[in-house]
Amino acid sequence: MFGNKNRYNDRNQRGNSFTKTLVNIATIVSTVITCIRLAYYGILSIQWAALIMLGVVVFVALENNIAKIVLAGAALFLFVLLYSYGDKAAFSQLMTQMLTLIIVLVGLYIMIRGIFRS
Repeated sequence: MFGNKNRYNDRNQRGNSFTKTLVNIATIVSTVITCIRLAYYGILSIQWAALIMLGVVVFVALENNIAKIVLAGAALFLFVLLYSYGDKAAFSQLMTQMLTLIIVLVGLYIMIRGIFRS
């Protein structure tokens, strides 16, 4: 039952795990940099920045599809907040434009996937 003490059955599986770990670390680092920049500019309080960073670490550790969706939403929120400089009207306008772009790209993805899936 537990005879195979090797965690990785082959080299490819070990490589995928290493790549996954690197991507997870890069996600955490990019979130930390963005949150520190937002706190430095006074757009986000230090408490909120710390809470967001902690939440990202938790969701990265979960490694499921819902966590990936939450992380993508958090990344979008932080990106729009950073480039709107905390202005509510600019935030609303930029978020609308970003969501429009995302919807168009998802539609394009569905169309292209439909063409090549036979």
